[in-house]
Amino acid sequence: MSSPSNLYAEKIFSEHPVALWALDDVVDYASLITEEDRDISQWADSDPDTRTGIFGGTAQSVQVTDEPFPDSVTVMLTGNLTSEPFGVIECITPSTIGDGGIPFSSLDQDLATFSIGAYFYTDSSYLSRIDIGYEYYDTVSGQNVQKIKSFNTSISERWMYVSETFDIPSGNSSPRIVIRVEYSGGAESTDSYKFLVNGLSMGQWSEEFSSTSLGSNIVDLPEDIALSGKAVEAKSYGLQNLPGYYLCKSSGTIASKNSGVPMVYGASSTTILSINGDNPSLIIPGNGFLNDYGKYREYTLEFWLRLACDSILPKRIFGPISSEDGLYVRGPFITLKIGNSHGSYFVGEWQRPMLINIKYTPTSAMLLINSEVVISLDLQSSDIAFPSQEILTERIRTGLGSMHTRMCHR
Repeated sequence: MSSPSNLYAEKIFSEHPVALWALDDVVDYASLITEEDRDISQWADSDPDTRTGIFGGTAQSVQVTDEPFPDSVTVMLTGNLTSEPFGVIECITPSTIGDGGIPFSSLDQDLATFSIGAYFYTDSSYLSRIDIGYEYYDTVSGQNVQKIKSFNTSISERWMYVSETFDIPSGNSSPRIVIRVEYSGGAESTDSYKFLVNGLSMGQWSEEFSSTSLGSNIVDLPEDIALSGKAVEAKSYGLQNLPGYYLCKSSGTIASKNSGVPMVYGASSTTILSINGDNPSLIIPGNGFLNDYGKYREYTLEFWLRLACDSILPKRIFGPISSEDGLYVRGPFITLKIGNSHGSYFVGEWQRPMLINIKYTPTSAMLLINSEVVISLDLQSSDIAFPSQEILTERIRTGLGSMHTRMCHR
């Protein structure tokens, strides 16, 4: 079930729609690493040739009670005793992090960057610096290259989040995460050199979320949907099991995110959709709407929309996967097309929140914007070849606003 604190969804649900998608799921970023990769203690099989493992100390997973991410592993790094002014614990992941490695060429080049972050804790006053970054093998120079961000710090008895954003290098090498903890020497016991790490993250455009999220739960699309790939489930509101899906791009990043200021009172965020090639960014069950199953029923679909459109060609932003019916935008115009019937309306200025209603009956269809009828079509349902699939798509060219989508029929 979606968040019970969504007051807007609660109000809409009280009107008993056929289905409601509040779209307040955790949709932020796709993690490039797995939970197993976050267990630094498993990096311990050192290989000097590839520079992976733990150097200058030890690592072991531990149980604590106040970690930022209780469901993620917490690792204790313990530095070696040293009489030198400083000691360093260096941790380098294997190059097989993620799903067997993360070649730079597999990342979303349009996003151009990726971020690495983690929480650190110590009750020791010996901590002097934390480094975080990555290492990779440069095929041109034949050398290992490190990109590191250093944070001079003297934190004690509190968790501190450290992260940095890096440009994607050229080439097809895979990165290895690097974590270094520098501490002052001279302590009499290794108890003074214990440092906790929790919530290690790596993702693209994850900076807004990574201090509170380890990434969205990504699943495979069900086989009964006429699409393939990865997605995040969009739970239906209430007790119904009618999930939609926020689709992932071919690069693995999510073509949506729930973030920012909501457009309606009572919601917690806005669902922002980005371009996903020729595929939709969000899909929801159609329940017969614009579908052969419901061609002789009456339906009303409602959602909030804010978009930016500068296209000189018609772009479909809503409609069934297996037909060309739906809503289109082109320049300042919005068009409703069902079968061979279509009508357009001059919106003029985009970027404003709009309440969209599409009403369908076997003999007519209407588009309402902010409760005003702007397009009306005469239909003859028996002459329209609707698709048999019961999945609708939501597409957008640049961005889509808050979409608390509901559907009613008679």
